Amino acid sequence: MTPARTPQGAARREKTLEVAIEGDELRFHGRLYDTYGESDGVTVIHEFVARGRIALPRLEIVEISVEAVTVPYGTCRLTLERVQQVVGMRIVSGFTGEILRRLGGNAGCSHVTVLVLELAAAGILHWFIRIREHLPYTRQNRESGRWGAVGITLNSGFVNACHGWAEGGTMLDRAEEVLRQQEPTGISLLDGHPGHEGHEA
Repeated sequence: MTPARTPQGAARREKTLEVAIEGDELRFHGRLYDTYGESDGVTVIHEFVARGRIALPRLEIVEISVEAVTVPYGTCRLTLERVQQVVGMRIVSGFTGEILRRLGGNAGCSHVTVLVLELAAAGILHWFIRIREHLPYTRQNRESGRWGAVGITLNSGFVNACHGWAEGGTMLDRAEEVLRQQEPTGISLLDGHPGHEGHEA
């Protein structure tokens, strides 16, 4: 997707994170891109790119590198090695606070810290990929509870992870009902094969 042009006189920040499962690892590519709109185009203020690997199923960062493509001062690049302090961390509860403790302050770079914080989303993106391997992401599957049933079968940690997945909520109730109906049949939702229907919004 082509990024939207920054309007003249405005500043824009864009962040992206792409993850893909390769064997027992999750490879990631993240980008932070700050621009200012000029009358004849844009001025790039900052551009940082992060790459690395996360071990599955522990969600442990085993490799990371950050490239400073565009920075306002050469001294900005002096902080990049500090990012190695996150190797060995797991993307679990408390991840954000620990990243701020290790990378924050005047020994680090606030933009690199923001980019690394995006890895908190790697966990949920990974689980989406896993669920999608078993079930098409359609409105019918979501509203019937089948999508959620596969989700909590693969990872019980979804329960109470957020308001939408709170105990007693509609989403979890529907998912649990699907699982109750499935038990007598002895057929698991995970026995199916990925479908090829369109990805509905």
